[in-house]
Amino acid sequence: MHESRWLKLYFGLCIAAGLGVLLAYTIRLTWTELLFSLAFAVGIGALEAVRFVFPSGEAVSVSSGLVLMVLWLFGPGAAMAADALAISVSGAIRRAPFRSVLFNIGQLVLSLGGAWLAYSLAGGLVGRAVFPEALPSLLLSGVVFFLLNSVFLEVGLALYKQASIWGLWWESVRLFWARWGISLAFGLFLVAAYPYFGPLFLSAVLLFVGGQYVLLRKYAEANQQRAVDSLLELAAARDQFRPGHSDRVLRYATALAEELGLGKDDVRLIRYAALLHDVGMSSVPQAALEKRAALTPAERARIQQHPADGARLVSRLAPLVPVARLVRHHHEHYDGSGYPDGLTGGDIPLGSRILAVADAFDSLTVDQPHRPACTPRMALEELRRHAGTDFDPQVVEGLARVLEREGTLAPRAGQGLDEEITLTIKHLKDYVAASRPAIGTPRPAGGTASAREEALLREIRQKAAGVVALYDLGRVINASLS
Repeated sequence: MHESRWLKLYFGLCIAAGLGVLLAYTIRLTWTELLFSLAFAVGIGALEAVRFVFPSGEAVSVSSGLVLMVLWLFGPGAAMAADALAISVSGAIRRAPFRSVLFNIGQLVLSLGGAWLAYSLAGGLVGRAVFPEALPSLLLSGVVFFLLNSVFLEVGLALYKQASIWGLWWESVRLFWARWGISLAFGLFLVAAYPYFGPLFLSAVLLFVGGQYVLLRKYAEANQQRAVDSLLELAAARDQFRPGHSDRVLRYATALAEELGLGKDDVRLIRYAALLHDVGMSSVPQAALEKRAALTPAERARIQQHPADGARLVSRLAPLVPVARLVRHHHEHYDGSGYPDGLTGGDIPLGSRILAVADAFDSLTVDQPHRPACTPRMALEELRRHAGTDFDPQVVEGLARVLEREGTLAPRAGQGLDEEITLTIKHLKDYVAASRPAIGTPRPAGGTASAREEALLREIRQKAAGVVALYDLGRVINASLS
C-alpha cells in the first residue's frame, strides 16, 4: 500500500510542529539541565529496552513513567530533550528510517506539550508535586499524554490503511489502557519517592531494573535456543520413520515459493515452516501412521489435530509465530473442506498453500504402507485433478512449470540436500537468536497454555525419547548385519 498525499502531509506537519516545540523549550535549558536530560535519556532508553510479559501476553515497558516524572519535576524542556535523545539513539541502534525517528520525536514532544498544558491548567507547578494535593493534576496530565500519544499514532495508521480513525483509536485504547495505567502508576511512584530520596534513589531503581533485565535476558536467550533445539529434535525424531520427508518438502516448497515470485523473507519463513510442519505428529501413535486398513474415527481425529498441535509448539517461540501460522494451516483445502479451521481460498496463507502442494507431492512420490510411489508426472496429474478443491490451482501450475523446466526439484546449485538442510537449520537458529526474547511468560498463538497443551508437551517429549531410542537401536542392528 502506497502512502497517500494526506499521510505525507500529516507526517510533515507532526515533524515540523514537534521539532518547533522541542526547539522552543530546549533552547531555554541551561548546561546543567541539558546534562540532567542526557542522564534521564539513558534511563528512558534502559527502561524502554525492558519489556515484562505477563501471562496474558501483555508486554509492558514503563519508560513513559520516567518521562512523565521528568516532565512534572523538571519541566517540559528537560522531558522533551530526554525523550528526543532516547528516541534518536534507539533509532540509530535499530537503524530505523530517519523520517520515522523524526515522526516519533515530533508526536511525543507534542504529547508532552499537551500533558504539560493540562498539568499547568490544573494548578501543577514544576518540582512541587506534593502528595496528595497534586494527585488530580498529575493524573490528568498522564491521561492527556497517553491519549494524545495514541491519537497521533492512530491518525497516521488510519491514513495509511485508509480506515476509520475513530475505530482504530478506540481499539488502541481498549488494548493498551492497562499498560498505560502501569506506566502512569510507575511515574507517580517516582514522583512521590523522589523528594525523600532524591537522585540516589532514582539511580538505585534504574540500576536494579537494569540488572534484573540483564540477568533475565541472558536466561531467556538460553531458554530460547534450547527450545529451538527441542523443536528440531522433535521434527527429526518423527522424520526417522519417513526418512527425508521434511527435507524434501523444504526443497519442493522453496522451489515453488521462488517460482511464484515470493520475496526472500517470505521464502525464508516457508523454509522454516517446511522443516517444522509435522512437529505436531510427534504425539500421534506410529501405529496409526503405518496402518494399512482404514483409520478409525478416533485415529483420524488424532492425526487431524497435528497441525494445530504443531502450531502451538512452534508459537511458543515468539520469533516463530509467523511460521506457526503456516504450520497450522498446511492441511487446509482450497474449497474449505480441510482442517483444522476450514479456511477457504485466499484466506489460507499462501505459504500454507505452498506447503500443502509440496507435502502432497512428496507423499505421492514416495512408497506408502497402502500403495507404491507414483512417478513425478503421475503425481502432478493427481494434484491437478484436485486443484480448486484440495489445492490452490496457481500453486499446482507453479509446480508444473518447475517440473517442465527442470525435470526435477533438485537442491540449490552447488549444494547437496544434506548441505541445504544443514544451512537452513543454521539460518533458523540464527533467526531466532537475532530476536530479543521477551522477559516473562510468552503467550502461544491462540491463547494461554492450557492444561491439555501442557499434557501434550509432556506426551511429545516422552514419545520423542522413545522414537529416538528405537531409531538408534535400528541403526545398531543394521550395522551388525552389514
